Order: sequence, then C-alpha cells, then structure tokens
Amino acid sequence: MYATSASDSTLSSAALYLSTETESYELFADEVLYRRTTGFKGDITFNVSVDSADLPNVVVVVIESFRHRDSLYLVGNTSAEAREQHNITLTPNFDKWAQRGIALRNLWSSWQTSRSLESILFGQVPFDNGQKTGVTGGRTDVKLHGLPQLFNAKGYETLFTAGSKLAYDAWDTFLQFHGFDHVWETEN
Repeated sequence: MYATSASDSTLSSAALYLSTETESYELFADEVLYRRTTGFKGDITFNVSVDSADLPNVVVVVIESFRHRDSLYLVGNTSAEAREQHNITLTPNFDKWAQRGIALRNLWSSWQTSRSLESILFGQVPFDNGQKTGVTGGRTDVKLHGLPQLFNAKGYETLFTAGSKLAYDAWDTFLQFHGFDHVWETEN
C-alpha cells in the first residue's frame, strides 16, 4: 500500500490532520492518514435502530458512469446535448432531486467500478495502483466488514444486482464471500 509518509518529508504527523472532537481512532502508523475508526463523539444525528419484527425496506442505488452533461440541472439548463437537439432531459428525476439539494458539483470518484465498490460497500480506500486488491480479482483472503454485514446483523436479507455480468473482476465470487445472500446479474 502506498501512503504519504513522514519519511518522504510530505507529512509530519497524521494526528495533526485528524479531528478528535468527533471521532475516536487508531492510526495504522504515526506517519500515515489511514486509520481505523473506533467510535464517534457528539450528538446522535439519527437513530438507526429498527424493530426486527417490522423491518423497513432499504434500497441502495449506485449509478455508475453517470455523466455531468446528461443532467440539465447540473449544466445550467443551457448546454446539454439532449436539450438542444430534442428539448428533453435524459434524467428528469435526477434533476428534480438535484434541485432539492441532492447533488454534488465537485466530486471525485475512483476511476474503476470495482474499486468504487470497495468504498461504497465496505468503506475501503480504493487502490488505483493496478494491483488486485479488495474487490478486484474476487479475493476471498481479505475479510471486510461493511453494508452487507450491517444489514445481515439487523435481520435483513441482502441482494446485489447489476446491469452487467458479475464475472467482471470476479464480483460474483467476491460479493457472495463478503456477505451478500444473493448476487444476481443480467441474463444477456
């Protein structure tokens, strides 16, 4: 794993950059920012306790390969190709949500879908170094704890589905090994 370190004179001490007001953590080393969160401090923002007899339905939707230019709202309703050619928007519901404040205009995402899944599902730092880590390569020797385990512990049945073949980067192996009860892919 590459990490900025004090030895290359780029970071004096990771603790200088981390807040102890809201988070308790253990550093993996004094000179790296990678840490294990052990607890949170302060007021509870929301309560995630649920009645196991009446579990609410939870759907997590991840939109991959969504382009900024496809949303009329994000481009200012002026330069979108679809609007200019056909007077339509490709993303009417997304545009409605974005107008209500659910849109990020300055966002970075890991470039490869598999590496983004590590972050989204398991809170892993995505590695963009070409190595087979986490999701890539269907690794089963790495023990991760994330959303599937959280929902399973609350009594939920978990399902992962995608509009692509899950043999890509061996997601079919990785996702079932790491807590999903069902892993479905498209038929074609």
